[in-house]
Parts: sequence; C-alpha cells; structure tokens
Amino acid sequence: MKARLPLGKAPIRKKLDQKTAQQLIKPADDALSKYIRLRDSSFTGTDWVGECISCPRTQIILSGDGKWSQGWDNGHFITRGVYSLRFDEYNCNLQCRHCNIWRDKGDMLKGYETGLALKCGEATVAELKRLSKLPEAYKRPSKAELLQIIADAKQEVEYILAHKENYQR
Repeated sequence: MKARLPLGKAPIRKKLDQKTAQQLIKPADDALSKYIRLRDSSFTGTDWVGECISCPRTQIILSGDGKWSQGWDNGHFITRGVYSLRFDEYNCNLQCRHCNIWRDKGDMLKGYETGLALKCGEATVAELKRLSKLPEAYKRPSKAELLQIIADAKQEVEYILAHKENYQR
C-alpha cells in the first residue's frame, strides 16, 4: 500500500535535469511517441489522421481539440530492449495498439517489415537488423543523450503543430 501524503500536500515533481538516466527513459519514450505519432499522420483540416505501419487501419491520432487517441502507439520494428535503436526514428513508426500488443508477433512483424520497406526501403530494414546484432546494441543512453532526445522530440512536435499546412496529404 502506498503511503498517503498529508492533505494539501502535492507530490514533489523533479525537473528533468534533476532526474537520473533511468528516470528519463519514460519521459524520453513519451516525448518521442508524440513526435512519431504526429510525424506519421496527416492533417485533415481539423484532425490528424494516421495509418498503421503494419496493417491498413487508419484513425484520428490527434483530434482538433488536442486530445490524443488512446488506440495508437509508437511501434518499434526492433524491440525497445535494444537501446541503440529504441529512439531511432527509422525504427519507430505509427502503429495501432491492436498490432503493437495483441496481434500475433510473427504476423505483425511481417506486416511491419513490409510497411517499413515501402516507407524507407529494403536497405533500411537490413541496416536496422544489422545494428540490432552489434555488441553495443543494448547499451543504455546517457542522461545527456536522453535529455537531448526529449528536447528534440518536443521541438519537432511544436514545429509540426505550427506548420500544419505542410502535413496535409
């Protein structure tokens, strides 16, 4: 059971630069996820709509009132446990939650690989597979690297939202 705070006391939130590298993994995942979901969507005039990398499902990703859809993820071709590729923009793509969590893994990976090859080329798929097998592939990023990932992702989201006209397809 969690200890309760006295009434009127809010939990103290650490600023990003006060967190350890381990504590920065989730904020980095969250920031990159918003960027990837927006990057892989089109602006329709009111909403942002995206298509899953591994199946033909399409849906609103970000509504005109600023609410993110709960059924979409930043899916990874190579598992997130391979830290060298966890935050790689080629390895991260918009994916529906059904494919990312519930779909048969082998079937999903075939669809993801096909979608990634169409989007980025066969050479990119081969390179991601090669990089995932390197000895340093599981090395965790440093605190400075994670802070940079967070800052860059937030900046990209701000840019995309400020330049919606460039994302109409």
